Amino acid sequence: MKNKILFIALLFASLGFNSCSNFLEEDPKSQMSESEAYKSSDMIYLNTVASIYPEIGGTSGGNGLGGTDRGIYDLNTFTSDEAVLPTRGGDWYDGGLWQAVFTHKWGVSNALVLNSWNYLYRVIGICNQKLDKINSLLEADPSNKYLPAYKAEVRSVRALFYYYLLDMYARVPIVQSSTTTIADVQQSKRSEVFAFVKKELQDSYPYLNAANSTKSGAYYGRVHVRLLSSC
Repeated sequence: MKNKILFIALLFASLGFNSCSNFLEEDPKSQMSESEAYKSSDMIYLNTVASIYPEIGGTSGGNGLGGTDRGIYDLNTFTSDEAVLPTRGGDWYDGGLWQAVFTHKWGVSNALVLNSWNYLYRVIGICNQKLDKINSLLEADPSNKYLPAYKAEVRSVRALFYYYLLDMYARVPIVQSSTTTIADVQQSKRSEVFAFVKKELQDSYPYLNAANSTKSGAYYGRVHVRLLSSC
């Protein structure tokens, strides 16, 4: 009798585990397969090029090329006479952060220096991921007339971020692929970084559209020929 009861208990337990396993199965309706994400030229653009542009702005401290605190904008303005943040009592002292920046007494652990470095290389890493994907799509479909333009646009955005690294840090590593390992990353001379940025823009120039990026339309806010020709 006991063995029969034990058998029934084990049977119900196994059934319970099998039914519970269904809860672990996921079928998110918002998830898109890779084949779906890159099924057309428009979808390729949205998932490679367009997704980079929001990174130029910032919604939290340390992110964005301008407008957020403790990042690139503050590092460029509070280290000069362009801006100063006075300390009144304990307000805005922040452990002496702003005084150290204004008097040029900082190290690699300074929040503005560290945040700017992390942000710039984070976006460069995203650009590298997108370029790796575009390159793989080009290998699969060399005749796709849109892909070279998409590649040029991402390379131009990446060059913009390397320009900021060049301007603020001088000797920095040049990383051109998301598959590059840390062991292979090497610091480059400032002249090498400058030459890299220049070449990236020159190579991209022939593939970029001449549409005005300040007017509404498909090319609003995007890298374009006029922007590069004025540099």
